[in-house]
Amino acid sequence: MDIYALIENDHRVVEELFAKLEETESPRQRERLFEQLKAELLRHKEAEERTFYAALSTLPEITGLIEEALEEHVDAEELIQELEGLDPDEEEWAATLQELREEVEHHVTAEEGEIFAEARKLLNADQAGKLAKEFQAEKERIGF
Repeated sequence: MDIYALIENDHRVVEELFAKLEETESPRQRERLFEQLKAELLRHKEAEERTFYAALSTLPEITGLIEEALEEHVDAEELIQELEGLDPDEEEWAATLQELREEVEHHVTAEEGEIFAEARKLLNADQAGKLAKEFQAEKERIGF
C-alpha cells in the first residue's frame, strides 16, 4: 500500500465518523464519537505533517500547496479545540461541528486532487511506499 492509499483510508474513516456524529441524538454518544474523531484527525494530521508533507515541502514545485494544506490543518485543529469547550447538546456545538466537517472536506478534496496529482509526478513508487511505512509507523508512535 502506498502513501496515497493510507491517507485516503484515513479520510474515509473520518467521513464515517462525521456521518455517525450527525446521525446520533444522544449527547453521550456524540461525546464518544467526537473523541474518536478528534483522535483520528489529530493522529492523521501529525503523521501526515511529519512524513508526507515533510518530504514534499522540500520540493519547490509543490511547496505552495503544502503551505496551504498546513494552514488548513491549523484551522481544523482550532475548530477541534473550540468543540472541546462546548456542550455537545447545544446548537453552537452542532454548527461548529458542521464547520469542522466543511473544513475537513475541503482539505480532503484539495489533497486527494491537487496534492496527490503533483506528488505522483514528483515521487516514484519506491518513495511513495517508503513514505507509507513512515506514515504508518508515525501514527502508531503518536498513539492517542
